[in-house]
Amino acid sequence: MTKIDTIVLIDCYEHSTLGPKFDKEQHKAFYYELTSNLSQLIKTCNVDNLILSAYGSNHETTHASTDLIIKSLSPLDIARHSMYSVEENTSYFHNKNVMVGGVSLHSCVKSRPLGLRTLFDNYPVKGVYSFPGIVGFYGPVGSTIDSLYAETKIPLKITMATNLDFETQLHEHWVQQDEIYPHSHIYSFRKDYT
Repeated sequence: MTKIDTIVLIDCYEHSTLGPKFDKEQHKAFYYELTSNLSQLIKTCNVDNLILSAYGSNHETTHASTDLIIKSLSPLDIARHSMYSVEENTSYFHNKNVMVGGVSLHSCVKSRPLGLRTLFDNYPVKGVYSFPGIVGFYGPVGSTIDSLYAETKIPLKITMATNLDFETQLHEHWVQQDEIYPHSHIYSFRKDYT
């Protein structure tokens, strides 16, 4: 089993503070599922650090913080930190296997300062990983919250990523690794992504 040193969760904002474009109750259910998967990963992959990275939360001090479900139900014996960039504490990243999850797979999880591409391109990490069970998204590649809401006028639900999403939408980026649950795999980010 791949040893994961650090898991980063990006932009998993408190469901009760989401605006009218979002289905708050569905987000709540999503966060319960994400937290269950996160807890399993922490145990299975012997994770040392959990980084909460809700951009705009002023290090988890504002209403735009990481959801309380995640904070209260994830394993308490793991070191937790709030960070927005590697420079805040390189020891959690340098020569470490880092897993990235959160919302949204096609944008924030990829491109934030602690996102997949930034970590992979700019820092001496050992490996960059993700797991569908800790990643959500709202729509297809290229869609935005505003465009999706404008189409339907219905509060948006978040979708938990699956192996199929990783393999069909992002197939050029990933190599399938260890199986965590039946048919649920850890994926590593490849060097030859486009």
